Amino acid sequence: MAILVNIVTAIENATKADDELTAHGLKVKIQADFGVSLGLSSIRKARRKLGWKYGRTRFTPMIRDHNKEARLRQALQWIESGETWHDVLFTDESTEALEHFARFKM
Repeated sequence: MAILVNIVTAIENATKADDELTAHGLKVKIQADFGVSLGLSSIRKARRKLGWKYGRTRFTPMIRDHNKEARLRQALQWIESGETWHDVLFTDESTEALEHFARFKM
């Protein structure tokens, strides 16, 4: 029973340290640390019981190679012209999100 508590604590701590850690990554870590082979569904179930919820990545359009090249050319022109950006206010209207686990209140 004590080893089970230690494994659950290890799952909790590993997920807190890296919320992008996959169930497979946790399986490998637990096998290395405790010498116990757990199933992926057991790891996912333990995470859910600990209050972690899986969230998928939101769709974000990829930047095409042509646009990357155009952006690079523009940036190089600004560098050559001596642009300092001291009089510019930057804003961003895009949203970026990665897969993650988040804690939810129970």
